[in-house]
Parts: sequence; structure tokens; C-alpha cells
Amino acid sequence: MISWQFAKGARALTCRVDAAGLTPSFSVAVLPHWDLTRAIVEPVAGPAHALARHAGVVSRLRDAGWRVVSYTY
Repeated sequence: MISWQFAKGARALTCRVDAAGLTPSFSVAVLPHWDLTRAIVEPVAGPAHALARHAGVVSRLRDAGWRVVSYTY
């Protein structure tokens, strides 16, 4: 649904919202490109909650010095 890529120094990560299934289930994922075993995937109740959760994560990343390098909707 939505995917934002961030950079900070030499590191990169992606924060995205995914929808899957005939009756979509939604998740918010934070994927550190340098170590995908540390990925966090959080199931959420619906599209509005998923987008709100994504916005909160994105806000905290920007406050921590991460900058957006690309995004898709």
C-alpha cells in the first residue's frame, strides 16, 4: 500500500504498510536493510489504523535523524 525508504549515515531502512488476502489483513513493517533478521512486522486492525501507525513510526524516525529518500503509494 505504502512504502517509505529512509537513510541515516550509511544505513537504510524501509517502513511500509502491506495488505494481503481476499479480506485484507494489514501490517506495518520496519525493515532495516543492514540486518533483515531485525525486521519488525506488526499486524493492525484495518487500513486507517495501519496508516495512522505508519505515520507515527515515520514521525519518530524523522525525529531521530532519519531522512526520507524515496516513497511509493
